[in-house]
Amino acid sequence: MNLARNHTRLLFAMLVLLLIAAGQIQSRLLPSTSSPAISPAVVISQVYGGGGNGGSTFRNDFIELFNFSNATVDVSNWSVQYASAAGTSWQVTNLCPSGNTCTIAPGRYYLIQEAQGAGGTTNLPTADATGVIAMSASAGKVALVGTTSALSGGCPAAGALIDLVGYGTANCFEGTGTAPAPGNSIAVVRINSGCTDTDKNNSDFVTGTPSPRNSATAPTSCGVSPSPSPTPVSSPTPSCGVERWSVKTGTDADALQVGSIPQSTTIATMRSWPAPSATPANNRIAPYETTTWTINGTLTQYKLESDSDYHLVIRDQSGNTIVTEIPLPGCVGSGSPFAVSIANARAKFDAMFTPDGNFQFVSVPVQITGVAMFDFPLGQTGAAPNGIELHPILDINFNGQNSIDSTGYFVREQYLDFLSREPDTSGYNFWSNQINSCGTDQQCVEVKRINVSAAFFLSIEFQQTGYLVERTYKASYGDASGTSTLNGSHQIAVPIVRLSDFLPDTQEIAQGVIVGQGSWEATLESNKQAFFAEFVQRQPFIAAFPQSMTSAQFVDKLNANAGNPLSATEKDQLVNSGMTRAQMLRAVAEHQNLVNAESNRAFVLMQYFGYLRRNPNDAPDSDYTGYDFWLTKLNQFNGNFQSAEMVKAFINSTEYRQRFGP
Repeated sequence: MNLARNHTRLLFAMLVLLLIAAGQIQSRLLPSTSSPAISPAVVISQVYGGGGNGGSTFRNDFIELFNFSNATVDVSNWSVQYASAAGTSWQVTNLCPSGNTCTIAPGRYYLIQEAQGAGGTTNLPTADATGVIAMSASAGKVALVGTTSALSGGCPAAGALIDLVGYGTANCFEGTGTAPAPGNSIAVVRINSGCTDTDKNNSDFVTGTPSPRNSATAPTSCGVSPSPSPTPVSSPTPSCGVERWSVKTGTDADALQVGSIPQSTTIATMRSWPAPSATPANNRIAPYETTTWTINGTLTQYKLESDSDYHLVIRDQSGNTIVTEIPLPGCVGSGSPFAVSIANARAKFDAMFTPDGNFQFVSVPVQITGVAMFDFPLGQTGAAPNGIELHPILDINFNGQNSIDSTGYFVREQYLDFLSREPDTSGYNFWSNQINSCGTDQQCVEVKRINVSAAFFLSIEFQQTGYLVERTYKASYGDASGTSTLNGSHQIAVPIVRLSDFLPDTQEIAQGVIVGQGSWEATLESNKQAFFAEFVQRQPFIAAFPQSMTSAQFVDKLNANAGNPLSATEKDQLVNSGMTRAQMLRAVAEHQNLVNAESNRAFVLMQYFGYLRRNPNDAPDSDYTGYDFWLTKLNQFNGNFQSAEMVKAFINSTEYRQRFGP
């Protein structure tokens, strides 16, 4: 699609101007608040509120702390505190009896036992502190505080606040979202044994089996060097693989044949593929090894292999396993089309775990995208019977993350939602690379995702198809009326086109059109002519514009419906042009004044049609209040979607995300 070619300069020049106008957007979309907790040496490393509940093993709730520094920390006057998901009242458990001295040694954990439930079968290890707080198993807020005074408010200011974890549906958290919701038999656990603290609850925590650790637990090293630091030494040359290494890393002659658009499959399906009778050393076996696949499962084991790969064992719900591997970027040739994606996937895994030469055992839901590869039978842990692997991994999402969080999935969905077609390879790669260029910089990723998505509405392809359909309905039938309760109940004029009409009409005009490919202009023109010729023969149009109308009456009504985009001279010219009804309707619908005047209304409407796949007043809405809110806001910012935070709000909304996963 020519989003990647003909309009790249124009489009990104516009987006750059919008970014300059908007500045660095730091505000949140969710109706919640991010707490400015400081990041000291001690953090909350585990929270479990299901103690004694049905299905639980442990009898008590607990909170676990971890000191990731190389210095002992005095916590004598500290406390942990809890509030419900939306609560403003905080319950306090002191970390140390009054008058005593309590510390947490480097790399050590600190266990705080809380309320006991009626169920469970197992006591916690000896607690370092004890309280009586009954925490929610699924949603709440836990704070580590540098005093024993109770916090106040739903989302406390920094002050004595040392660390904060909001989980489930909590209205306060660090970063851009809560830690995932746990349960009666599930805790929220800080990744990397507690060593990772990016001040983002949604990326620092995963759910897992409760595993309480106390001060007697063996210390964990986070790689913090004592002061002074030792003299740096050069890194050793990595040991890279040999067998089918070009295929594993994308430096083989067939690598460019690999389809970049991921196809969904299952572990069981991959294990059923026929194993090759002879496995070529440097060529690919189509279609299995020339396709990018996406699977969902649970990461159960991982280790660092001797060839510097990360070896990940993924299991499905039936117990089927498959090996997936992430090569070391330094072992991937610069000519590999997978090099950037491999580096990003490796960085994402490093942010979660620290592999070494021994298998480590976890239970973390993942979604993995990678290229299939038949490995030689080596008896590896987790290997499929036919030797199939995903090698290399190109993307990995943890904690059962929503599919839409995957770059490839997100980009493909923009094509489906706004252009009503599958992506073309060049356009798909272009937009994916825009997002992937951010690496692990999540703020950059968020901005790029917003800009990429908005680009589809602004593209030639959508403007000449979907937006044209919206303007055609306006010129034909004017506006509809809807109720809004924004600043009091009132009626507003709203676009008359409905999703059920918009989609098939857009698809009719867009059929076979990929801007920048082949004779797309001729195809588009032919489609437009056919569409308008058919449109004016529809019964609703004939009822609105009887054949008895004169040309002047016909043009006057079209112009009035469209908001009078034509001047008096232009109306006269159109009346006397000798055009057919279809041609006159098209002339009004494509008039630049209407294009300009209707842009903001259509942009807001497409948020509902494209992202939510519904009309603005469909459930869960019951009227046009939401539409009115966003149109008012977009108008206030003169159409600047960045400043209005409109695209950002819709792509991060619960309703949008629930289309694709949890």
